[in-house]
Amino acid sequence: MITKFKIFERGYWNDIYTDFEDQEVIYIDAYRTNKAEEEGRTIATIDIKTGDVEYKDERAKYDEYAQEEIKYIVDYVLPKRRLEIEAEKYNI
Repeated sequence: MITKFKIFERGYWNDIYTDFEDQEVIYIDAYRTNKAEEEGRTIATIDIKTGDVEYKDERAKYDEYAQEEIKYIVDYVLPKRRLEIEAEKYNI
């Protein structure tokens, strides 16, 4: 597939952050450069209850770096986060 965007070593985005969430979803935010003035964009969200991924940027479906981050969240972070949410319900 021929693309019209620059590919970094690990993918289209230079940095991807997965540390912002609200009560229902985890946001996958990405930055093309490491410039302080750059505004990141949400490329995907992951539903905490179901693990469903909603892509906000189609490139994230095929980007190796984005997929590594999403897989990590779904496989490792979500199970732990769900347990924390259940414990909070019962003040454990």
